[in-house]
Amino acid sequence: MTAIYHHRRGDSEFIAFEAPQGVASVGHEKDGRQQGDAGSTLLEAKLPGRNRAYINKTDDGMSFDQPVYAINWFDTKTRWVYDFYNVLAVRSVRAVGGAPFFKGRLEKILHGAEEHRRDVLLVVRYPSLRNFKTMLESPFFLVVSVLRLMAVRDFTFGFTRRRDKGPDLSPGDLKVAYAVHHFKGAGDFVEKISALCRAENVEPFYAGTIGAFITTGDIVSTGEPVPCLMDAIVIWKSGNQNDLEKFIGSDSYQSFLNQTDSSFIGIYDRVI
Repeated sequence: MTAIYHHRRGDSEFIAFEAPQGVASVGHEKDGRQQGDAGSTLLEAKLPGRNRAYINKTDDGMSFDQPVYAINWFDTKTRWVYDFYNVLAVRSVRAVGGAPFFKGRLEKILHGAEEHRRDVLLVVRYPSLRNFKTMLESPFFLVVSVLRLMAVRDFTFGFTRRRDKGPDLSPGDLKVAYAVHHFKGAGDFVEKISALCRAENVEPFYAGTIGAFITTGDIVSTGEPVPCLMDAIVIWKSGNQNDLEKFIGSDSYQSFLNQTDSSFIGIYDRVI
C-alpha cells in the first residue's frame, strides 16, 4: 500500500496511514447513500491502485462541514528530518485553511503507563473533514510525507470535536505551563472538568472528544485503522507549573482519574 508505515508498540503492530494522493472520490456506502451526505458516516479517498483511505465519523455531533481538531500524537526518530518535513507540510495544511493550534514536547510525566507516552503532541485545526480530505489527495503532500516516514514512530491520530468554549484559534502564549491529559472512558466529562478547576489557578485550554478516525484498505470492513490511544483529551494551562502539578495531584482530580479506563498526563513545553 502506498503512503503507509508500520507502527509498533510492544508486541503489537499496526499499518498506519500516511498521506495519499489521488483523484477526489465521492464513492457510495453499501446502502447507496453518497459518502459525505447528511446521514453518512464516511468519506472516501482513492489511493494509487485499488487502495482506499476512509474518514470514519463515529460522533453524531460531528459534521463533515464543521471545524475539527486533528490530534497527532507521536515520537520522533530523526528530529531534523521531522523539522524539515514541518516546513514543507505547513504549505499543504494552510492551503486547505488549516492552522496549527498547539504543539508541545513532553517535559515530565505526571501519570500513566509507558505504552501511552508520546513525546510530541500536535493539534491542528481544519475548517472541516472535507478540507482535510482535500489535503490528503494532494500530490505535493504525498511527496512531502516521505520525509515523515523517516522522521516519526509510534504515530497515533484522531479527529476531535471541541467541547470547551475557548477560541477557535489559540493565542501563541508560550510562557504559561501546560499539562496534557488524554484518556479513555469518563463518559461526558465536560461538566466534570469545569467543576474541577473552579477554585484553582488552572483552566482548560482545550477539551475535545474523538469523533472520527482514518482507516486504510481495499474496503472499510477489512481496513487497518490508524491507532488512536484516547477517547478524549484535555489541555490544562496555568501561569505556574507547580500549580498544575498540585492540581493534578489533588484528591478531586485523582477522583476524576479513577473514573477513566486509562489515562496519561504529562507536562508539555509548548513550542507553537
